[in-house]
Amino acid sequence: MSIFSPDTLFLSSERTFLRCPKFDDYTAWKSLYLRSLDFLKPYEPERPRDYVTNFSHFSSMVEIAEMEIWQDKGYRFFIFDKETSELLGGIALSNLVRGSFQNAHCGYWIGEKFGRQGFMTEALRETIRFSFRHLKLHRVQASCLVKNDRSIGLLEKLNFRNEGIAKGYLKIDGKWQDHIRYAMTFEDYLNNKEIFE
Repeated sequence: MSIFSPDTLFLSSERTFLRCPKFDDYTAWKSLYLRSLDFLKPYEPERPRDYVTNFSHFSSMVEIAEMEIWQDKGYRFFIFDKETSELLGGIALSNLVRGSFQNAHCGYWIGEKFGRQGFMTEALRETIRFSFRHLKLHRVQASCLVKNDRSIGLLEKLNFRNEGIAKGYLKIDGKWQDHIRYAMTFEDYLNNKEIFE
């Protein structure tokens, strides 16, 4: 069981704050997602046709996010602009495994109009701090399409280690696609204090 509550879990950076999705976020999420559909589609799995417009899909996501936190299986956050409280995107630690692995996978997305402004860099930095300082993980993994220059740049900016190409790793945009696998261990985190402190 987790020591964290979905209602109180909160991360903060210079310009952003991160908290768990809530049912009341639906309108903001729907608006941002609809405006960013063409931008996000090449990097995401296929969704049901009514994925954005049917509240039940969003409701299920919120319920799963809360359950995963209580069970210490995953931690999903929405990212907000600290100045305006506008929803910017999302970031998640998923498939969290304890025992001798102490590992989670990190995934993220951002609305099209908020890209290339450093918001995701701040959010990912805070999520990594949370992973190692509070969740006590030993390793965080992230994977991105080999052609996703933005994501590659983000991960390398924070000194994630390139661990090579995984062939046909995930079914994205309807096709099994190769991904670059990145990772950071707790030791890597400690050796990059200039980035994370």
